[in-house]
Amino acid sequence: RRALAIVRSTGPIDAQLWENEKIILAYMLANAVVLAVVGLFRMVKLVVRPLERLAEQADTYSLRHDFLPFPGRPGNEFGRLSSSLNRMIAQLEEDRGALLDKVASLKCANEELERNRREMVRAEKMASIGRLAAGLAHEIGNPLGVVQGYLDLLGQGAVSSEERKEFARRAEQEVARVGRLIRQLLDYARPIEGAPAPVRGRELLAESLELFRHGNHAHIGFFLESEAEDDLVLADADGLRQVFVNCIMNAVDALGTLPEGRVVARCLNGQEGDRRYIRVVIKDNGPGIAQEHLESVFEPFFTTKEPGRGTGLGLAVSCSLVENWGGKMWAENVRAEDGGGAAIWISLPLAASLNTEKGLADTGKAA
Repeated sequence: RRALAIVRSTGPIDAQLWENEKIILAYMLANAVVLAVVGLFRMVKLVVRPLERLAEQADTYSLRHDFLPFPGRPGNEFGRLSSSLNRMIAQLEEDRGALLDKVASLKCANEELERNRREMVRAEKMASIGRLAAGLAHEIGNPLGVVQGYLDLLGQGAVSSEERKEFARRAEQEVARVGRLIRQLLDYARPIEGAPAPVRGRELLAESLELFRHGNHAHIGFFLESEAEDDLVLADADGLRQVFVNCIMNAVDALGTLPEGRVVARCLNGQEGDRRYIRVVIKDNGPGIAQEHLESVFEPFFTTKEPGRGTGLGLAVSCSLVENWGGKMWAENVRAEDGGGAAIWISLPLAASLNTEKGLADTGKAA
């Protein structure tokens, strides 16, 4: 067998192929660059720019300025997102307007409630003043009659100089007694300012009992028992005096014409956690409060008295004032073995306790 072999160099062909490959690679690189630039431009236009506008408007949006809407593009996702966001912003603006209207309405309602509360306190105070004045009228009339008698004696010529001095001294004592009673009534009638200040609870309680001791309640004994070492509270003095008078007046009404009636007021200290209190209990030895009425005695206009004897606001007003000073009130019946009757409890935080809490709160804020 014979064979024919031809040997030829492929160098020129390889060189030509390499040149062609370089041209193809260059075209591919150029196409990649062009496509990348075009894609980047489209990405910036369709994605980045809208997102930047969204971020910018979200950052600059204020409740004091209107939100600038995106131009609608219903043909793509960003157009739908823009429309949805604009609808959401419009709804938020509408809700904000409604909320502002509601806040303004609530503010007006709160102011009206506060005015009504002040009027209710004033009305109950005026009713109490009327009843106290009626009780004191007889007590004031007696010393005035005595003064008139002494003046008549002083007008007689047969009175010696020593007798004149004695008559004048006694008349002066009676006038001072009338002045003291009127001053106590005027102090009680003074309008409530409402600004809490440190006051001595025991002193106000003693003054309130004194109003009734000089009234037309000869069949009732009024007693004050103090076991409290500290009685300084943050409250309005006239308001706290009104609270005590309302409670004592309820006890007097409960006793009615009961012989040997007793109204006892006690002051004692107590503690709940880190807060110290003064507790005042005003109790009588009357028939007590019906069990079903114990939870209702502090409700406005609730009363078991006869028509014309009470407004049903005394304890409700008192409870509102005490709660405004951070305290609380409650009623309970006294056990028969302890004498029976009803008791009204008033619990108020001591001023020192409130100052301590305020100092701890300020320390916590500083930390």
